[in-house]
Amino acid sequence: MTFRLRLAALVLLASTVHPPSTRAQDSKPGVTEGLWEAKRRFGPDVRGQLMITRAADGWRADVAGVQAPVRVSGDTVSLELPNHGGALIAYLSKDRSTISGHWIQPAIVSSGSEYASPITLKRDGSGRWTGNVVPLDDTMTMYLLIRKRPDGTLGAFLRNPERNLGRQLRVDRIESASNEVRMMGKWNGNGPERALGSGVLNDDGFSLFLPGRGGTFDFRKVSDREYSDFYPRGRPSGSYTYTPPPQTGDGWETGTLAGADLNQDTLSNFMLAMVNLPMDSLKSQQLHAVLIARHGKLVLEEYFHGEDRGHAHDTRSAAKSITSTLAGAAIHARRGVTLASPVYAVMNGGRFPDTIEPRKRRITLEHLLSMSSGLDCDDGDDKSPGNESAVIDQSDEPDYYRLILRLGTIREPGEKSVYCSINPHLAGGVLKNASGSSLPDLFSELVARPLGLDSYYLPLTPTRDVYMGGGVRLTARAFAKFGQMYLDSGVWKGKRILDASYVAKAGAPKYAMSGIHYGLAWWVTDYQYRGETIQGYFAGGNGGQIVMVIPKLDMVVTIYCANYQDAAGLVPQQQYIPRFIIPAVSAARR
Repeated sequence: MTFRLRLAALVLLASTVHPPSTRAQDSKPGVTEGLWEAKRRFGPDVRGQLMITRAADGWRADVAGVQAPVRVSGDTVSLELPNHGGALIAYLSKDRSTISGHWIQPAIVSSGSEYASPITLKRDGSGRWTGNVVPLDDTMTMYLLIRKRPDGTLGAFLRNPERNLGRQLRVDRIESASNEVRMMGKWNGNGPERALGSGVLNDDGFSLFLPGRGGTFDFRKVSDREYSDFYPRGRPSGSYTYTPPPQTGDGWETGTLAGADLNQDTLSNFMLAMVNLPMDSLKSQQLHAVLIARHGKLVLEEYFHGEDRGHAHDTRSAAKSITSTLAGAAIHARRGVTLASPVYAVMNGGRFPDTIEPRKRRITLEHLLSMSSGLDCDDGDDKSPGNESAVIDQSDEPDYYRLILRLGTIREPGEKSVYCSINPHLAGGVLKNASGSSLPDLFSELVARPLGLDSYYLPLTPTRDVYMGGGVRLTARAFAKFGQMYLDSGVWKGKRILDASYVAKAGAPKYAMSGIHYGLAWWVTDYQYRGETIQGYFAGGNGGQIVMVIPKLDMVVTIYCANYQDAAGLVPQQQYIPRFIIPAVSAARR
């Protein structure tokens, strides 16, 4: 998702440090070539044990030293911390042994969104329940690789793993005079050269103030002896030894490459190449995770750049396939919706508005999931009134559903598929209205619990609806479960989540789009395997987020990257899978 306008306000709150003064100071160490890094943590500080107590004078909550009243209405338990510190929306079980629901953390600087994450409090005494708040960490990391050029200037580029801000802050060089430091370059690589950040030298390095990007960052030099997550495995080069994934109790059965008829040498050489990927330019591949499951077992699990199996990664638009999954689960559970559900009637309480254009009457949930609604929206057109940025970067209408429903139509529903993120977001509104449940509750009931997902983060809109156009945060193991469930025709560990017919339709190439095909929020592509054309379908997100299902090879590939807004994000789908992973499959047993 793109930055929201409200991110500017968050940055002002988070950036208590103003642009540093450039007045003369004592002499400081200068800027030299090498790797420099800076990291800022913006919170949230509300985390750890949450305790809810019931007393004669009412219910109270205590978390991170903050106390707040708790509202109880029927089985609904809710609270709102002061100063937008966080909120709880949960439900008391019938036997009063648990309070389960979602914790809502404050909007984070890197995305501008609030997030809802699952939480369960257990009764541990008379009138007392305790559980843990585990919010998404709000950090921004900056790396500057500085090299001296033949003319004596200090060439540089900026890398930011959370947002890839180096794509906008297209740094060319670092200038230093007296105690002042300036980061020179062009915004998005266009227009006149200017100072993209400015600051001063300090005792450990230098500080740069980056307007609208979190404030002041203190850069320190990484010595040649130090490990840094700038590199795939902490150092500029390294070795690789294959180790089978561990059994962690998360529902995944694990195995070995050999046991899955995958050539260990081929994949080990691939992983060694990833370990030694050169990090010498802004366009360098930023691979974060590679997982392979075959014959129902997880057989390869590797992480890079400091990522690990416990980190919930941004899936970006790959989460559109999660929206499709939730729709399919609601259809299977008969929660008042089908693919043929008329969008404008469902969003209007069950009947069409009195005045509505004929084409809007014909828009169904299936049209939204297949991006063929005909609404005036196109994420590839900056002038489109319904493109993602136009909807989420405005502040006049906090209810995105209302804004989307007001858009006109420019073609007949089902005529053509045009990529536009507000389609799956509106699909979320249809699911919410048809089921009568909030989207966090619906996701928890129909998808997260059946898949055994105990950690996830759902991005929220200003009205605290889940933004269904992208941005759900999941661990790589958790996201891989979606692919395995689709590969198994809608079943995970004996539990049917989707109808087999829905799975078949979701991964079928119904519309041509972007040079490949699109089904129900799943992309469809072809690969070559030993002279044969085989089909794969995948969840795909900006920057290189992929869950690829290849039915003929009985295989699921999950990849996370951080090449946001860069063509390098297509490398996993277009190169890694066909050139390294598929060729590792043994011809003897497919």
